[in-house]
Amino acid sequence: MQKKKSRRKEKICVGVIGYAIFLIYSMWPVYRLRDGYHSFYGVFRLLSQKGAAALTDSCRDVWDGNMGAIKIQVGLFVIMQIVAVLYLILLILNKYRYIQPVVIGIAITEMFLSDYAAYGTVADNVMAFMFFMPMVVMSLLELALQKMIDVYDEALARSRNYEVQEQEKKEEAHRRLDFPGKYTKLFYHMIWKNFRSDWKDYRLFLFCGIMVGTLAFSGLGAYEMLSSSHRADLSMYGGEGLGRILINAMIPLAACCLFLMVFVLIFYLRKWIQNYSIFVTLGIRRKALWTIAGLEIGLGFVFSYIGGVIVGNGVLLLFRKIVGNMVGDQINLSYASKTTYLVSLAVLFLVYLVSLMATRDIVSDFNLISAATRNVAKEKMPRRFLKIITVIGAAICGYSAISYSKIYNYEKITLMLALFVGLFLLYRFGGTLLLRKDKASKGYLGTLLKRNDRYHRSKTTAWYLAALTALHICGMFYFAFQSVSVTVAEQPESLFPYDFMCISYDEDQKTFENLEKQYGAKVTTYPMVRISNSDKTEKNEGYYEKRIQGQQIGISESTYHALKKAIDPDYKPHFLHLDAKGEKVYLVHQQDRSVKAQPIDWTFSKKKPNIHVGIVCEGYTPYEHFSEETTYQQRTIAGEEIGSLTGCFRDGKLENLVVFSDAFFTKAQNLWKTTNVLNGSFIKKKTDAIEGLTVKQGPTKLVLINSKAKDHKAIKRELEKFQEKHKEDQAYDAEIANYYAKDESVKDLRSERMMKLIVNLFVTATMLFISMFLVYIKVLSELDEKNKRAEFFTCMGMRKKERIRILLGELHLMFWLPGAFTALVTAVFTGITFYVRMYTNAVKLQFITHAVWLWGGYILVELLFMWLLGKFMVRKVEKDDE
Repeated sequence: MQKKKSRRKEKICVGVIGYAIFLIYSMWPVYRLRDGYHSFYGVFRLLSQKGAAALTDSCRDVWDGNMGAIKIQVGLFVIMQIVAVLYLILLILNKYRYIQPVVIGIAITEMFLSDYAAYGTVADNVMAFMFFMPMVVMSLLELALQKMIDVYDEALARSRNYEVQEQEKKEEAHRRLDFPGKYTKLFYHMIWKNFRSDWKDYRLFLFCGIMVGTLAFSGLGAYEMLSSSHRADLSMYGGEGLGRILINAMIPLAACCLFLMVFVLIFYLRKWIQNYSIFVTLGIRRKALWTIAGLEIGLGFVFSYIGGVIVGNGVLLLFRKIVGNMVGDQINLSYASKTTYLVSLAVLFLVYLVSLMATRDIVSDFNLISAATRNVAKEKMPRRFLKIITVIGAAICGYSAISYSKIYNYEKITLMLALFVGLFLLYRFGGTLLLRKDKASKGYLGTLLKRNDRYHRSKTTAWYLAALTALHICGMFYFAFQSVSVTVAEQPESLFPYDFMCISYDEDQKTFENLEKQYGAKVTTYPMVRISNSDKTEKNEGYYEKRIQGQQIGISESTYHALKKAIDPDYKPHFLHLDAKGEKVYLVHQQDRSVKAQPIDWTFSKKKPNIHVGIVCEGYTPYEHFSEETTYQQRTIAGEEIGSLTGCFRDGKLENLVVFSDAFFTKAQNLWKTTNVLNGSFIKKKTDAIEGLTVKQGPTKLVLINSKAKDHKAIKRELEKFQEKHKEDQAYDAEIANYYAKDESVKDLRSERMMKLIVNLFVTATMLFISMFLVYIKVLSELDEKNKRAEFFTCMGMRKKERIRILLGELHLMFWLPGAFTALVTAVFTGITFYVRMYTNAVKLQFITHAVWLWGGYILVELLFMWLLGKFMVRKVEKDDE
């Protein structure tokens, strides 16, 4: 009784305080009129006396003079206050009544009326619309508190009862599961024997971890070795720097290793769960079971890292010897530092962590019955939309091939991923379609035993075939092409026909005249304009993310022919199909044969480069490129070629040649005078063109220098002063310079090619190894099932020769079917890459001559492995070793 009285006092206190504040607020002057702030009733009084004259100028135009709506709001407001006062009086008299909803309903009605008419149109401030919102909140809050006070005692009692029950459960569980002693030696002896029985499976897991650790350590170590002899990688997205080469190779390799790690971990854990079934039956604690699993995986991680470091150091030693024999003293190789050890440790830890996360459903599922039946359950074949999905798979493969043939798609690996998706659909749904047709044929019973594995494990078989095909395509085509292309690339010196290339201004003429007089250098000058393209990198930036603009060299058609003639005296000029309006351009991608075909601009579709004549306009964004008010315009590519006319100093990303017609080039030289350098817009008024602020000319001369080798260092010192004079040109992009030197670029190119050749050959070999390891895991995981099937076939009276034929047929399917698809894809995509990289027939022949040895070695190793694995399978299944 005392508690009820206390709660009643609390309810009265809350209500009195809440509604007292409510009534005080309702009389507060919040409406701004011409002569100041007024209360709700004050606004009504002024409008009745003065009408629209009481309002501000902005509200006078809005208010329609309708006093009827004002009076309705005032009437509702009076009723709301009367009810609120009545509720307050009842509370004071200790007579609680449930009448708050009336106040809340009127306040909400007033709030909506203020939004659309009446008081919302007469005041010149935000509170005119929000005046009733605090009233609604206060009244709702007071009502909620009243309800909470009503149920407080009951909720508190339930909470205390729940705590008592939980405490009793914990005490009971503690009594039931209490283990005051220690495990006996026999327990540890049993765990050790069980681990020894799992040793064959654990070796595979450990071997896979060591392989991942080796790849991480050797890849990072090779990068660190070569980085000391290479210019700084200013951008991971710029050029063919060492970092970019390593990333291009290691990301797909890391994905494959991660997939393999997950696969091996699942295989090992399934075996582990089955072997620990007796311990679960005997009542082993879940904590002990997790501890054992964690200890085995943790030791696997430690030994994987140690083994990876040891083997990785051996790989780096071999790498050092190979590079030393190929290039001698031209490249200085550093040693792996502690950074390599720490980063490789982090990479291996990340691989383990992601693998465990991917297999957490297996780790957390200790239901041994489901784990056992999972291996013998038949996989259902899809039934619906087989033809449609098969056609879709073929269409995806065709789309991938067609898109790969476009130079602006940069031979993207994502197109290869799309191809792999299409191949999986063909294997899964196309294969099912063929199996269903075979099942409906008359010869079905005759081939049932031979194709039983495909019927029983259709999904697993499709995944294996797709994975093997993807690995073979990566090894035989994607990475093999990158490595073989290095062997057919031009000599580094031939890609730099001049000792120095300079981007200069009109006032720099004396600098180059002094070089001619002092060092006898041959200086050739051509007119140029700076060309900016709206996106330099292949990275997909977000809407609010700044895009780095590229910078190229714009020349006239006459200059292009002169540059071609200077390199090849037998060159005969030809028509480039350029127009006087500058809407068509001819592109010279200054890169060598080993670099992927790439567009000059990466904006949106990339079919038409988004080009601006002039220096970079930092305020411009590519989302304005459809506007006629900007100087960044899409140009049609009239023609293009891959080669070097002035020097491949930035690997086809920057400093390419953009050729305009002579007529437009003359106009382009003066476009800077009418271009706003701040945002790329046209300047229509001459008074807005302020030189140095809104308009800047940019470089005007392309200077090519050849000199004697002994004078290179002296000339470089002079050009360093020249570079310092124009250091503001590098403020936007540090990869852009006013001069480029041949000797440094040749050295960089050699190290890049060396890195590309070795890394891609290494990845090709790794893809081969992973494919063989994957087939080996498949064989091991199915041995028990094959043994049981062999016993069944023997009981049926099947001859051993027939059993072996069926067994090897299932294995050889994993060789010839992925091999057939790989051969087809390799032939098609190799031809496509020849096309996009514009290889001549002589280069194509040279490439095929070199690639045949790599392809032949790959196939030979695969054949030898399949033969040995077949022998192993037959011995294990047919028990020939007993």
